[in-house]
This record gives sequence, C-alpha cells and structure tokens, in this order.
Amino acid sequence: MSKVGSPWVFQEVIFGQGEAVQPGMYTHNGFVTEFRFGDDVGGAFQQRNIAQLGGGGGGSGGVPQSGWLPSSLSVPFLDNHDTQRGGAPLTYKAGDLYRIANYFMLAHPFGYPKIMSSYYFSDHDQVRN
Repeated sequence: MSKVGSPWVFQEVIFGQGEAVQPGMYTHNGFVTEFRFGDDVGGAFQQRNIAQLGGGGGGSGGVPQSGWLPSSLSVPFLDNHDTQRGGAPLTYKAGDLYRIANYFMLAHPFGYPKIMSSYYFSDHDQVRN
C-alpha cells in the first residue's frame, strides 16, 4: 500500500458462522465492510419495525451493534453486488422503502456508508447487456 500513495481503501470481509476469516481480523489494515448493518437495519425497515432502531444501541444512537465492528472502521451498507441477488432484506426493488433506508444510513452517525448503484435484473445470474 505504501507504493500507491494514500488511497482510501476498504476490505470486503463477509461475517458468518463457520467462515474461515472474520471481519475483525482485517481491521488492522483499515476499513472493513459491515454486512450486519444491512441485515439488521434493512430487516427493520423491511419488517416496518424501525422502532427497534431507537433503543439502546450504544454509540451509534440506537442502531443495534451486537458484535459489529467499531464505527471508526466500518463500511455499512444495505446491499451490495452479491447480496442484492439473494440475502439482503432490502434492495432497490423495494422502491421508496429502500430509498428511505438509505437516507437513514446516510444521516446516521455510523461508519463510512456505501450506497449500491445497480440495474434491473429478473434472475440471479442475469448480467447487463
């Protein structure tokens, strides 16, 4: 990294039970994706239960953080290039609800948020033509 100057870099590390690596193993290099943000926050919006985001989440103003990376090292997001095709509680296909959840993420003081830019697809393996 020292040979390329000082670019802003983040690492995609998927959290999961049984995964060979965990996000916390990479924080010494810098920012790491926080997949649990999309699961927890996207899930709350999808279930129309955003009241759960207002209670006792510590330093993030109420967002659940159990086991999350520290805000100072996190790249939170609602969906990414993989999860939008399966696994993300919310994607662009949810329309206004997805937009409102993104506004929440951008306005919330947690990490360095990442917003997905995508295109319509109708099946998991479809590519843009």
